[in-house]
Amino acid sequence: LEEFLSAPNRAEWLIRKPGGAVIPLDPNYPGREWNYLLGAAGGINSNAKDMVNWLKLQVNKGMFNKKQLISSKNLHQ
Repeated sequence: LEEFLSAPNRAEWLIRKPGGAVIPLDPNYPGREWNYLLGAAGGINSNAKDMVNWLKLQVNKGMFNKKQLISSKNLHQ
């Protein structure tokens, strides 16, 4: 979560003020982080680089960087 929150190109919560101005939501706003805990896909937050690595693991039948992380059998259950 820390890496995601520190990324300069991540999505940010915005709020529209009366009059139409759009500003970032205050970091101390109550419940602001709910989507990181209860979001879609079980709360997965990722980026393109991580997703590419996940796809490499899938395509290589559980192997990543020349190391078998998940058995092919378990990967395809």
